Amino acid sequence: MRKQLLSIAAVLVGLVAQAQQMDLPVTFDVSGINYGLIGFGGAEASTIEADPTNGANTVAKVIKSATAELWAGTTITDANGSGLANPIPFTETNTQMTLRVWSPDAGIPVRLKVEDHTNNTVTVETEAVTTAAGQWETLTFNFSNQAPGTAAINLSNTYNKASVFFNFGTTGAVAGERTYYFDDLQMGQGGGVSSYTVVFRVDMSNVTAAFTTPEVNGTFNNWCGGCAPMSDADGDNVWELPIVLAPGSYEYKFAYDSWAGQENLLPGGSCVLTTGQFTNRILTVAGNETLPIVCWESCSSCDNPSGPFNITFKVDMNEVTDNFTTPEVNGSFNNWCGGCAPMIDADGDNVWELTISLATDTFEYKFAYDSWAGQESLTPGSFCTSTIDNFTNRSIVVTGDATLDPVCWGSCDPCVVGFVAKDAASNLILAPNPANDVIRITLEQSASTPVTAVILNAQGQQIERLEFSGQTTSLNTSNLPEGLYFLHVIGKLSGTKSFVVSH
Repeated sequence: MRKQLLSIAAVLVGLVAQAQQMDLPVTFDVSGINYGLIGFGGAEASTIEADPTNGANTVAKVIKSATAELWAGTTITDANGSGLANPIPFTETNTQMTLRVWSPDAGIPVRLKVEDHTNNTVTVETEAVTTAAGQWETLTFNFSNQAPGTAAINLSNTYNKASVFFNFGTTGAVAGERTYYFDDLQMGQGGGVSSYTVVFRVDMSNVTAAFTTPEVNGTFNNWCGGCAPMSDADGDNVWELPIVLAPGSYEYKFAYDSWAGQENLLPGGSCVLTTGQFTNRILTVAGNETLPIVCWESCSSCDNPSGPFNITFKVDMNEVTDNFTTPEVNGSFNNWCGGCAPMIDADGDNVWELTISLATDTFEYKFAYDSWAGQESLTPGSFCTSTIDNFTNRSIVVTGDATLDPVCWGSCDPCVVGFVAKDAASNLILAPNPANDVIRITLEQSASTPVTAVILNAQGQQIERLEFSGQTTSLNTSNLPEGLYFLHVIGKLSGTKSFVVSH
């Protein structure tokens, strides 16, 4: 009788054991469920313990050791590796899962991998990024946005086993020993992308200082130093690193060897943002993206000269009737700082100038005076301006050292007053004058590079603008109303002449 009872008990235990295979949601809290963890790659200390923030809750604890591999992780399964009792119910409209995690660091990637427990070649992996340190948060994993280099989800496959990888891609030797917790693995809702993979790339060819490993530091990893090392697999000195980021805007910069060296970025570039005394690169994440290769400390590639280049700005204040003391240059390159860029008039001709060092890029700027006591009013649509967000400013593309031609305050052209004074310029001949249908423009010397000619009416309004090379060109005047005009050639062969149109 005793043997018979034992036999019945054994059968009951077997039946219970069959009923106790874990399934979604995995909470680690339901009694009688055969929960289990298998750590690997340096995360072998994976255990089920009480939640350190709530003793009434049970969670998975993972210690990623100081010798852990970059792929160290923890598989959620029983001792037999059987995984979940049923396949994960992915559909065309729902490819998301959620997992509560606790991490000592914000900005680290957490990878979630699901697979067929009978065939470990059938897998799909994706990542999300922690946004909080030292507290619980729920991460959403969208398996329709698979991690780079991994298989895409196939709804005809069976996925019934899951593994979690904290700070995937970073070894314990770099990050140091870290303790993580996770809980409540379950299905999410929807198939929308919750995170994207961004590949950062920097060309270190122009770096003369000795370095070992470049890194990416930013608001997404708390400027953590060596926690985001880059690699150069083909030895071309272009280093790269894929990082999984949630949609949003971030600041970052390249450094090397745990901040032993870092970029010194010039303010005002199209790829940077200056906040207080810090100038960093900026990035808006809205999809998977491989960023263009940029040269160290530049917004452009190393194939293009990155500067800095000396740009001399000039403004003619002869037509300004308001009282002023000192004109200034304000622009995207100095954060529109007011009186921080005062100009000088060394020869007293009321043409003020200032030389500023700028990197290769496109910048907006305008002239003002006395710390914004007065500023230019520029006409939208003019050839020297751009209008962005209802603000019209001057625009310049920097590709090398340049001395800009003097422009009249509030205008794209020289002051008309200056034209009359220089009307006797001997290096410029206009004929016939008066003109009927056409007028020939002749320079005293042949122009080796293109020069610009500006035609103004008697009121100083620009009528036409043309470029030509050599010594002679023609201007069609048949459509010009009769009257007085000025033609001004800009450049080393500059000169101004008046002419009359008479039909």
